Amino acid sequence: MGGRSVRWVLGVMLVGWWVGGLVGWWVGGLVGWWVALLCFWATPLWLWELNETWPTRAMGHLVRTLPPGELVFIQGTGRPSLSWYGERLIQPRPAQAPHPHHLVAPSE
Repeated sequence: MGGRSVRWVLGVMLVGWWVGGLVGWWVGGLVGWWVALLCFWATPLWLWELNETWPTRAMGHLVRTLPPGELVFIQGTGRPSLSWYGERLIQPRPAQAPHPHHLVAPSE
């Protein structure tokens, strides 16, 4: 977790503690929960698998069988879930991709 994230978490905890002392711990917990949700929605992480057209679990398991030194790219935009299931960072294919490499292409 980066320094900025730690500051956000500590800030949310401080606000929850302050609000909880004023009006009761349950209200502080409720406010803290909503602030945490708003912070989560401000990041691109909550869009992880919304509105995607092809599943990545099976392809991720195939990528995981490759040796660790092999380069793997994805055609099109990146899919964080593919990196998760493949247990390695899989980035979009650059214009000048090094050879040899493996390419994951969605089957639509």
